[in-house]
Amino acid sequence: MNFEEIKQQILDFAKAQQVEMDYTAKSIEVLDEIMEIFHEKLNQCSEEEGDAPFQAERSVDIELVESEYQEQNVLYEDVERLLLAVVNGEEEYMILKSADGFLQFLGMNDKFVAETRVNLPDGDFRTYSIINKEKKHATEKITVRTMLSESKIPACEVISLEMLRAAVRAYYSNGQYEAFLKCIPHIDTTDETKRCMGLIK
Repeated sequence: MNFEEIKQQILDFAKAQQVEMDYTAKSIEVLDEIMEIFHEKLNQCSEEEGDAPFQAERSVDIELVESEYQEQNVLYEDVERLLLAVVNGEEEYMILKSADGFLQFLGMNDKFVAETRVNLPDGDFRTYSIINKEKKHATEKITVRTMLSESKIPACEVISLEMLRAAVRAYYSNGQYEAFLKCIPHIDTTDETKRCMGLIK
């Protein structure tokens, strides 16, 4: 089953439930129900076809900044319930921490800004912004809202919820940053970050 088929099944299910997929609490509940059904079907198909189940290669601690909520060693299958707090505007942003850095994001609904930091063995670090490669050369800015503020962000640095979920999955499933970065479109923001921190001129 490809993405378009999955998308159509989601829309068909929502229509049958008389719910518009518009990021309201009701539509998120329906989407949650749909994802549970798909998850069960995926597990069933994996068992039938002999596919290996999802394997996490990274131990991840999660922090929801606004509520100061912290949880250690969060399993990938438990991330969605925390992510939805940001999606629904209940939290400002979320940080996924690992031994060698972090992945963090802010936003709500279907507009997010995400970046990752890599702590290098020599004590140095590098930072990267996850981008929407389809808008890599766009010059306009997009408004990204959170529960506390809104900002104008370059269009290429605003990603959808689908892209964000893909980045979180890649973060979990790739223990080495080189492999993680190969999975997601990104730009190197190290110099800009270090200038903001006063580390370089």
